[in-house]
Amino acid sequence: MGSCLSLKAAANPDMMPKSQQQSGKRKRRPPLPVPNSALASDGSAKTSRLQAGEAYIVGGDDRSASSSLVAATTEFDRFFASYAFEVDPTDDNGASAGASTPHLKIGAGGVAHLCRDLGLDPVDIRVLLLAWLCRAREMCAFTEAELRRGCAALRQAEAPTADGLRAALDARLDAMTGGRAGGRVSGDTLDVKDIDVAFKDLYRWAFDFGLESGQRTLQLPMATDLWALVFEARPSGVPPLLGAWLTWLQSGASGVKGVSRDTWNMFLTFIDTCGSDLSAYDHNEAWPSLIDDFVEAETDRANQNLLNC
Repeated sequence: MGSCLSLKAAANPDMMPKSQQQSGKRKRRPPLPVPNSALASDGSAKTSRLQAGEAYIVGGDDRSASSSLVAATTEFDRFFASYAFEVDPTDDNGASAGASTPHLKIGAGGVAHLCRDLGLDPVDIRVLLLAWLCRAREMCAFTEAELRRGCAALRQAEAPTADGLRAALDARLDAMTGGRAGGRVSGDTLDVKDIDVAFKDLYRWAFDFGLESGQRTLQLPMATDLWALVFEARPSGVPPLLGAWLTWLQSGASGVKGVSRDTWNMFLTFIDTCGSDLSAYDHNEAWPSLIDDFVEAETDRANQNLLNC
């Protein structure tokens, strides 16, 4: 969903990015607010691009207009048309769609309506799961092919409904987390042996999903917010070190402004192998320097706490 899924308020035009108020390129907006694990010591949220309450809805609520541009001949077509308010400038192969009948896509406005119909907050992990299953390439947007792919993965391709998708997303999250999310009884047939593989795929996909166009490094605010969200779907639960990691990064102590793909991928290995207290951390391993710096800072902090006892 193209997970611009920080779509909570939106009606205020003063909140619209200047690029939308005028006619330039629309600014990408990511999906999640800063969670509890990323709060400052006084309980206030750190500044981030993915703060709760940010919302940018474009395209309006002209469902009749979207329907007039789409030949809604099947149940899926009608479902897609009810949320597709924006013209898609390219088809799935990258060809121009400036033909007599424009291709449509679900933009930020449609995403907001879809989330409302699903009964989900736009920053819910299940919205990110939907974007992953769709293999969405753009935040705050779905092409027809992407949504069709996601519906098929959730066994909702023939006649998708909001209720059906919600139940399927609940089941998928339950299947990945063993019911920790408190969703409905799982009807998802995801094999237990495939759960870890599925999470790793979700985790690696999230890096590309969060990248700005043309960039190879994930901006730090985006990286921390995606880390905070994606681990909600981790089969073994949110890693104990995640809160300390996010707090350290957001404090500015790391001195970095972006996260490389290598660091992103290796962080998953790090939290899987080093334990909740870093007891299994091996300095001789080839960890990214950012992780080494974090371990050093966390060790110093722990030693200082011992001295203060």
